[in-house]
Amino acid sequence: MISKSRLRTGLFALLASITIGVAIGAANTTHGGQTVQAAKAYSKATNQYVTVKKSGYAFWKTFGFKTKLHDSKNYLQRTLQVKRIYGRKDGSKYYSVYRGGKWYGYLNAKAVANTKYAYGAAVKPGKTLYVGGTVLNKQRFHHESGWMDMNFKKKVFINLTSLPFTYTVKEIYYHSNGATYYKLYFRNQFYGYLNASQTKKTDYMGLGTLVFPGKHVITAGDDGANDKDDYIYNRSLKRIGKMAKGTNYLMKNGYYPAQGAPMVSLYTSNGKKFLGYAQHSF
Repeated sequence: MISKSRLRTGLFALLASITIGVAIGAANTTHGGQTVQAAKAYSKATNQYVTVKKSGYAFWKTFGFKTKLHDSKNYLQRTLQVKRIYGRKDGSKYYSVYRGGKWYGYLNAKAVANTKYAYGAAVKPGKTLYVGGTVLNKQRFHHESGWMDMNFKKKVFINLTSLPFTYTVKEIYYHSNGATYYKLYFRNQFYGYLNASQTKKTDYMGLGTLVFPGKHVITAGDDGANDKDDYIYNRSLKRIGKMAKGTNYLMKNGYYPAQGAPMVSLYTSNGKKFLGYAQHSF
């Protein structure tokens, strides 16, 4: 026979257990300025990086899954910082992700792949990408630096605007800080990593920011193009004409293409008609 005292003890324990369970199920926590329903198996803090690899996943505002903040298709190859991991009772796993220090929401772990570094993995351009510099100071010189590596430990001077070099971008990094970085080469020589915001996309010929002061006249066959036949080219370096030997031409902008000899924009001697581009030594 069970005593009344033992029955009371068991009843109190059962009621306490039910009360604690209800409290946990109803509890909310605040994270990233948002209210998170605690319908999860676990939650743990972390500091790691992931790269978005799949479309079709939403960045959610809460675990109620009603408000979408972003769509993964718009952040493919972007690197995100993960500050907290949530394992839910249904077996799914979500990351609380940040980009550029800003909270972006809760993202299903299936949408991403782990990456070791804050700058993520190198992404190859879909097609050959050429860029030139756009940042000028009053003396028309580039006054900012690039980096020798993506850890930002060693700065390097990248000559973007004192001479109009055209750089080939061989790798792109979508950093978790929100910026995009280009790995730059000029004539197959590595020049450093530069924030894409300091550049402008161009074609093979480049931006042509080297402007000759006053009227700069060249004479075909004498001090004109390097090519002995004084050919005229289009922007793809296809021959479209030939300069007449002994004839004066006016040149304006100077170009340093991604490969090959320096070029100038070529005009008739009065400067009224643009003819194309010619090879020239500076």
